[in-house]
Amino acid sequence: MLKIASAFGRPIILFVLSLTLAWAQDDFESKKFNQSVKNLIEDLEEANSKKEKLKILSKAEEKIYGKLLMDGLQVNEVEPLVDQSVSPRQYFDQQRAKMEAQFNEEQFLKKLKKLSEGDLDVLKNSFVDSLKEGRKNNNNLRLSFFVMDDSHTAPKNFNRFVTLWGRLNDSIAAGEKKDIIKDAGKLLDHYQTYSPLQEIDQFKPTKKTSFVNFITENYNDLNSYLKKTSLTIEEFHELRKHFKNYLNVFLSFKQINPGQNAELIKLADKIDELSTRLGDLNDIYTELDYKDVINYRKYNVEFSDKIRLQLTNVASEIQYKACSIQFRP
Repeated sequence: MLKIASAFGRPIILFVLSLTLAWAQDDFESKKFNQSVKNLIEDLEEANSKKEKLKILSKAEEKIYGKLLMDGLQVNEVEPLVDQSVSPRQYFDQQRAKMEAQFNEEQFLKKLKKLSEGDLDVLKNSFVDSLKEGRKNNNNLRLSFFVMDDSHTAPKNFNRFVTLWGRLNDSIAAGEKKDIIKDAGKLLDHYQTYSPLQEIDQFKPTKKTSFVNFITENYNDLNSYLKKTSLTIEEFHELRKHFKNYLNVFLSFKQINPGQNAELIKLADKIDELSTRLGDLNDIYTELDYKDVINYRKYNVEFSDKIRLQLTNVASEIQYKACSIQFRP
């Protein structure tokens, strides 16, 4: 791990230069992976037979799961985070305040009702922007429950509220009138039954012990997949979800005093890139399953020992750093 200053306080320029070069290298490695995936998609589209597609897929997998998957994402050292602490209650209250500041409940329900009745004119003003902003704030609140609540899950009805809100945003983006009206109606019905502001009052701040158990459980599940030399696509998807869980943890922490949390941000960015890469590959397998080229539940992905070791190192680094974060009231 690079240090900003030695006892003489001189290596700062070297640190900045090294960091710049490291970022440039990481960016280069990402481009190599992205180009490989792009080539795979193009080759699969040009292939005419199932046999030809499987041959192309197999050849690409040797390259991706042999080396490219982890290019630029390797982790070599494990050190605890120093002076990193968080107040779950304070963090949650900040996210709730953002939601309430942006959210005019009375105006929102009036426009939502009009939209559910087919009046699409409400979409011509700032309502769409407020929906997008609300979706982001709601997701942050749901994330707060996932990481900061003692149960590490959002209340069922609030989770449903966030999901319905997201569907309405997607329908509006797609411009499908019938779906917009239907999804607006579903969100309105759910809102009138369960007030989101009342639902989130169920928040109970996590304690260090509960958080460590939560992180350790995720780590153990992840490790059980990494011990296998091959995974079904379904297991491969679970692997990605566990790394996504870690990402959500660090996305929460990196929002707290971001100027002081450079290491958290760097680690979160690595997990984000890994999750994106796994997601891009999963999209390809999902499409091939849809076209009956592979069976999603039976097709196996084989990882090289090198890749499995690198993924395990990343998981270990995350586990150790996450558990070193301190909690305060």
